[in-house]
Amino acid sequence: MLDKEQLRILLMGSDEWNTWRAGEKYLSGIAVTPELEKAHLNNLDLSHADLSGANLLLADLRGADLRGADLSQANLRGADLSKAYLGGAVLHETVFELTTFRETDFSYCKMQSTVLFNCDIRDCRGLLEVDHEGPSYINKETIRKSADFIPLRFLLELGAFDNLPSCKKNI
Repeated sequence: MLDKEQLRILLMGSDEWNTWRAGEKYLSGIAVTPELEKAHLNNLDLSHADLSGANLLLADLRGADLRGADLSQANLRGADLSKAYLGGAVLHETVFELTTFRETDFSYCKMQSTVLFNCDIRDCRGLLEVDHEGPSYINKETIRKSADFIPLRFLLELGAFDNLPSCKKNI
């Protein structure tokens, strides 16, 4: 459920958001998880925002500048990241499932245990510049939807074939 106060602060910009987040990190020993489900954040400058653990389910992030943002453990199921810029973003344990990527730029983002399920990534940019800090997860539906447009090197560095040693020999 969308938290309107959190959305209000985030709409002020990433500096205000990060200041608020640092001061409100723990309430009574419970970590604050940003609830931004279905939030309209399109075309916002969220560069360097701490969105770790955020619930961005079905969020509209079209055209958002997420350069250097921390999206570790964020839920981006069903979100729209068309034309978003993720350059240098931290995507550790980030979940992208049924996420829309049209002309999304992944240049120099950091992936580790990142989930790419049921997504079409054929129009994404910067896939060969991704910093794979550890294996991530991609399912056959993502590979099928993206057809022949995913660079093989991206799939190898992602760890897509780690459990299929016979495939590596044939590549």
